[in-house]
Amino acid sequence: MNFSVLLADIVNEMAVCCNRNDMYAKLSEAQKLVNPETTKGSMALNIPKYISEYLNNKYPYCLANKNDDLYSTFLFWCEVCAFGAPSKEQFHSIITSPAANDILSRYNRREILNALRYGYALDKLLNYCVKQASKANRTARFILSLLIDYRKIAEAGFMDVEPYPEDVVAAHDRLVSLVAVKNSEDISRKLASILY
Repeated sequence: MNFSVLLADIVNEMAVCCNRNDMYAKLSEAQKLVNPETTKGSMALNIPKYISEYLNNKYPYCLANKNDDLYSTFLFWCEVCAFGAPSKEQFHSIITSPAANDILSRYNRREILNALRYGYALDKLLNYCVKQASKANRTARFILSLLIDYRKIAEAGFMDVEPYPEDVVAAHDRLVSLVAVKNSEDISRKLASILY
């Protein structure tokens, strides 16, 4: 498999580094892509072959555009696969999802990885965001951000919540109200102990 575009992107990323530390950081980032355990070229990357072939075909002849460069896309999928590589069918479902262009843009990748840390499967997460977005008349990106915020609030308050609430906007609002009430009770209790 020819990864010349990916290699060109990696070299380009390192060439624009201003100092040695930035270059080392980019090099260690690039090492995440490579599987040191194999000698077979088709298994040289830490992502499944069907994903690398798809990405390689997406940018066949030239450097990727600045909005969605190939290098960061490979790194993103490498991190996704660290949570568990999607099957070939799941990957196809993900990239053909109506929310794929909206959610999978490089601007949302950190949020997607945060969602995966909560145990979500990427294909189910995308489908959920699309359904909730149409239900709430919002964008899938908004729903993703709201869902992650919902999980962060629950985690901070040591609360168990449903991973896929029926109405994420209402569930988020209820949780925010609950936390506000709990915080005001804590403040009242502390003030009472200080004053009395």
